[in-house]
Amino acid sequence: MNRPSVRLLLFAACGTAFMGVAAAQQASPRSQLKAEDVITAPRVNDPQVSPDGKSVLYQVGEPSLETNKVVNHLWIVPVAGGESRQLTTGAGEAEGRWSPDGSRIAYVGRTAEGPQLFVMKADGTDAKQITKLASGAGGAVWSPDGTRLLFTAEVWTAAGDDAGQRAKAKAIEDAGVKAQIFDGLLYRHWSSFTDGKRSQLFAADVGSGAVVQLTKEERSAPPFSLGGPPDYAWSKDGKHVFYTRGPMPAVEAWSTNSDLCMVASDGSATPRNLTSYNLGSDGGPCVSPDGGKVAYRSQARDGYESDLFRLMVLDVATGRSVRVGAGLEDGVEEYFWKPDSTGLVVTVQEEGSHAWYDVPVGDGPLEKIWSGPNGYSASPLPDGRSFVAMHASLVRPAELYHLVRETSAPKRLTFHHREILERRDLPARQGFTWTGGLDQKAHGWLMTPPGFDATKRYPLIVFIHGGPQGAWMDAWSTRWNPAIFAAAGYVVFAPNPHGSTGYGHHYCEQISGEWGGAVFEDIKKGVDAVLAQGFVDP
Repeated sequence: MNRPSVRLLLFAACGTAFMGVAAAQQASPRSQLKAEDVITAPRVNDPQVSPDGKSVLYQVGEPSLETNKVVNHLWIVPVAGGESRQLTTGAGEAEGRWSPDGSRIAYVGRTAEGPQLFVMKADGTDAKQITKLASGAGGAVWSPDGTRLLFTAEVWTAAGDDAGQRAKAKAIEDAGVKAQIFDGLLYRHWSSFTDGKRSQLFAADVGSGAVVQLTKEERSAPPFSLGGPPDYAWSKDGKHVFYTRGPMPAVEAWSTNSDLCMVASDGSATPRNLTSYNLGSDGGPCVSPDGGKVAYRSQARDGYESDLFRLMVLDVATGRSVRVGAGLEDGVEEYFWKPDSTGLVVTVQEEGSHAWYDVPVGDGPLEKIWSGPNGYSASPLPDGRSFVAMHASLVRPAELYHLVRETSAPKRLTFHHREILERRDLPARQGFTWTGGLDQKAHGWLMTPPGFDATKRYPLIVFIHGGPQGAWMDAWSTRWNPAIFAAAGYVVFAPNPHGSTGYGHHYCEQISGEWGGAVFEDIKKGVDAVLAQGFVDP
C-alpha cells in the first residue's frame, strides 16, 4: 500500500541534542515553557522520613546558568502538611540522613578540600565537620547506636592512609604533568577521570572524628553504578557491614559479577563474600528490622547489565539465599522492609510508570498497593502504611507527596515549582497504544501542545529513547524533556518499542540480536497510528 511520505524530526535521547526548534507559538494567557525554565527550576530530591514519622528531610538543587553549577541545600517539611523550611545555607549540602533517635542529621557539605561529612542538630543548628580527608567523603549512613557514620571515598589503594593520599596528590601536583596513561577501563565517568582511584568503605566516629578504612582492595567497593538501591548497610548490632563489591579491575568493563559481602565494622577482619556462587550481579543490601535477613538484588548472567533484577533474601544465620517476588515480570528497583520483617515493599516499572507491590518473604500472594503516576525515591513512615515519595509526570516537575495505602489520591507536601505550574502553559500527555512489530501491543506517550485543537494539523517529533533497554517514563527530566517541544507547538510521540523496560522481561529481551527488526517496526507503525488520529501534518 502506498502511503504519503512522512517528514519527521527524530530526537534520539542517547546523546544527541536538538537545538533549533522553530514552531508556531500558541496563543495563551500564560507564557510558553522554555528550555531555560527546565534548566533553572529547583530540583527536589532524596526524601528521608524522620524516625518519628513527623518530618521529611530532603534536598533542593538550585541551578545557576551564570556559574554552570547546581548548589544543593537541605530542607524539611511536616508530613502532616505545612510550610517547607530551608535548614542549610552553606556552599552546598546534600545527602541528609537522620540519626536513629532523630536528634541529629548527617550530611555531605562542600569545603575547600571537596565534599566532607558534617553533623548538625535536627533544627539545622550546631553544624560540626566530622571528616577532613584528602579524598573527600560521601554517602553517610548512621550506625544503629548513632555513634558512627559509614561512608565511601575514592582513594588510591596503594597510597595507604590519609597522609599517603595527601602525599600522592601533592606529588602529582608538583610534577606539573597533566597527561595521564590508562591501561584499562573504567578510566572516565561522564566528565570526570578516575585518576586510578577506587571507591572504598570507611567508618567515622561522630564524637572524635577518627576514621577507619573497612575495605582495602584493588576492586571498587561499592562499584560504579548508574543508579539503584544503596550499596552498603549496617548489621542490626552494628558489628558488621553488608556491602556490594565490584569485579576485579581487569574485567570490570566486561563483567557485571559484583558480589554481596560482609566485613567487620572495625576493619579487623577480611571481608567475606556471601554470593560467590552467582556469576551475575549481587548487591544493594537492605537489612530487615529484626536483623535476621538481608534483601538484595541479583542478576543470573555475567556481562549482561540488562538482565532481570531478581529480589533475594539472605538468612544471616545460615547464609542461605532465596528468591522472593518471583511473580514480578520486571526487575525490582527500590525495596524496603515492612516493620514486622515479614515482607518488603518493592517498586517496579510498569508501562512507563511505577507500581508498588507487597512481597511476602514466606507464603502469600503479591499484592499491588500503588500504581499510576510516577512515584519513586520512596521513604517509608514507621506505621508501615504510608510513604513519602517523589511524584512527577512528563508535564509536571517532581515534588514530594505523602501516599497512604488505602487512599487513591496522594497528598502534596512541597511546592517548589510554582513558577512553572502557575505561570507557564504546559502541554498535555496521555498513554498511547498500537499494534507494533511481531503483531504485539506497543505502548508509549503522546504529548500535545497547550491549546491543542484536534481539528488542526501539527508538526510531529518522535523521541527515541536510548539504552536500548530503557523506557520513556511518565517523569519530568532535566536532560531530555519532551514537554519543551510540545510547549513550542509540536505533537510529541515517545514510543517504548521492543527492548523497553516495564513491559515484562521477555519484551525487554526481544531486542537482543534484533536491533533493527521489531524495534524499527514498532516506531514506524506507531507513527502511522499517530497519523491516523488526524491531527498530525503528514
